[in-house]
Amino acid sequence: MVDSIQEQGPPLWLAAATRTKSLSTLPNDFPIIDLTPEGVLDDPLDLDQEESINSAADAEVSDSTERQYESLDVQLDRYGSQRAASTLHIKGDAPTVSQFSLISSAFPNVKQLYIQTGIFERWNNDGFPSHSTWPLELLVICDACGEVITAEPVINGEIEHLVFYLTHNLKFEGCSDVAEDPDDVSQWLINTTTGLPFYETRASMEPRVESKLKKMEILENDAIETLVRFTVAHFDTVESIEELTIRSLDGTDMIYLPGGGFGAILPHLENIKYLDLNNEDSVVEEHLSKQWLIYGLPPNLETFCFRGPTAVATGNGGRWLAEWARAFSNTDYLPKLTKVGFWLDQPAGLGADDEEVAPHLLEEIVAARTKVEEILGPVLSERGIQWVDWDEEGAWRDPWFDEWWPGHAMDEQD
Repeated sequence: MVDSIQEQGPPLWLAAATRTKSLSTLPNDFPIIDLTPEGVLDDPLDLDQEESINSAADAEVSDSTERQYESLDVQLDRYGSQRAASTLHIKGDAPTVSQFSLISSAFPNVKQLYIQTGIFERWNNDGFPSHSTWPLELLVICDACGEVITAEPVINGEIEHLVFYLTHNLKFEGCSDVAEDPDDVSQWLINTTTGLPFYETRASMEPRVESKLKKMEILENDAIETLVRFTVAHFDTVESIEELTIRSLDGTDMIYLPGGGFGAILPHLENIKYLDLNNEDSVVEEHLSKQWLIYGLPPNLETFCFRGPTAVATGNGGRWLAEWARAFSNTDYLPKLTKVGFWLDQPAGLGADDEEVAPHLLEEIVAARTKVEEILGPVLSERGIQWVDWDEEGAWRDPWFDEWWPGHAMDEQD
């Protein structure tokens, strides 16, 4: 039986993906359609569950472990009184063409759609409802892996708020080969925005309707790589973004693509007013060593939130943090900036599998916090830039990945 949100509480991935501290603004009970095929075990990584199950996805099916199956028709009949629902959660697998048709007919007013593809990690572009069928304002794609995304509402920027959560190695067609070389990325974007030919640019294609995409969140796994591939393939969709959140703290980002692609892209996203970067040490070191992270930010930022490793303050002789201070002290640097959040709570050598936090790691976090306040505080104050506290806006704690987060222990000590 498919339990409702009201019965079991909000799924962890939903709370994280929507970045809400309170889900009171969402319906207490919206339809959850489970498309897990008959005879398949419950997804061991189903983020609706409060506890993860460590059994592998290829465990043998037995009578005692087989999930209770409900056909799509039965589920749609059961939710008959909720045809007007504006929020819908589909989990277990990506809908087929016929399933998309049945679901969109049963729920014609969906504006917030959460698709959690489960252990199959599939995605189906065929049959994805057009914007005229579902006037989506929010789409969360969870779990899809190694798929090519060509659904028109996604790549044409017909959805205002787009979230990729725990996806991996997604492709978006376009000239993806350009993303392999940072110099090519930069030159491609310059030529695209000026209308000059370079490989296959959007400038040589048919003009399209202006993108409605305003907010994008890419959370965990290869978040930066996903942004690079999406931007290179569909720059005219991505360039309209005003709010961007990147979170890659699990050590699986920047494996296939070089860091320069990220540094080449951000300066061209001139509409971004709010940027929230959450990155682990290897990613940050790659960008800071070449100063992409400091001097390659979107030029019209108003709010910048950064969460990263303590090494930014304590490593490299403190030179990285000093360089941040020099940049912020220059009024020509991000001249529209009004708010900054700077949290360094990712100590080196700590992983998500660690059950205990060594005292010296907590001391490392406290030391980094102190240095940030001492070095950046006066500079930001001089420019009249407001300091953003942890619980205001910006870096947030993902209940799935941050259970081990050392700051929890530090909060208990405060």
